[in-house]
Amino acid sequence: MSKSNSKLLPAPVRLFLGLFLGALLALSTVTIAEANGVNTAGTVRVNNMLQLQTMLNIGAYAIFAIGTSVGSAIIITCLRNITIPHGKRCFRVALGALLLLGSASSPAILNFMIVSARDASCSSLF
Repeated sequence: MSKSNSKLLPAPVRLFLGLFLGALLALSTVTIAEANGVNTAGTVRVNNMLQLQTMLNIGAYAIFAIGTSVGSAIIITCLRNITIPHGKRCFRVALGALLLLGSASSPAILNFMIVSARDASCSSLF
């Protein structure tokens, strides 16, 4: 095996993944720790709803980060590669833009669903 193939990922990618996963772990522990102390209604259901909201928010922001990076990578590679026919290039740019739009709206959509279920006291929706 050659020296250049010994690493699976380049150093900047490993650094980004390490920082991203570390920040995600720090966010999840802080939010769950804050959610465990809140008990305004006197029931366990409130804490369960807050923990569910925390976990869905973590997932939504993971979708946001992954979708944004993949969508921008699709757009950048299609615009840089001029050997792709014009129709395919337009389709791929539109696909990347749709992925960017969908991933950017995922935290807002999930937050809207959680808040409306919490305000309506419909904890059985999730």
